[in-house]
Amino acid sequence: ACAPGSRPRAPHVPTRPLRAPLVRGGATADEFFYPPRLRSVDRAEVGDLRIVLPRTAVELNEWATRLGNCLASFVPAVSQGACYVIGVEYLGRLTYCLEISPRGHVKQFLGERNCSPNRGHAESIITFLQVEGVVHDP
Repeated sequence: ACAPGSRPRAPHVPTRPLRAPLVRGGATADEFFYPPRLRSVDRAEVGDLRIVLPRTAVELNEWATRLGNCLASFVPAVSQGACYVIGVEYLGRLTYCLEISPRGHVKQFLGERNCSPNRGHAESIITFLQVEGVVHDP
């Protein structure tokens, strides 16, 4: 169940046509590619939150199981660079996930079972990502 006052939201599923697997920037065919600016925030700590990037499809599937959502359906889009996924850990546990467009727009920021994130956590993460040049709008 979602936190009090929070309701599950219908997820956005990327619909951009996909091509063959993309390999750039030293990534292997099994690893996701992230632009340098996004890679630079991996493992960054923001108060008691930590930003993490999924490395592989297997890891993103594990995140889907942990969060009880449709993250597994994002594997093709992330593999192609049609979107990027950012995880947020709270006290060492994966708690939230963001979908970011290649242009740096936040498409989704949701917690377990697509519940809205804690407002303070969301503000801290979005502000940090804006300062770092990863996202351009909330």
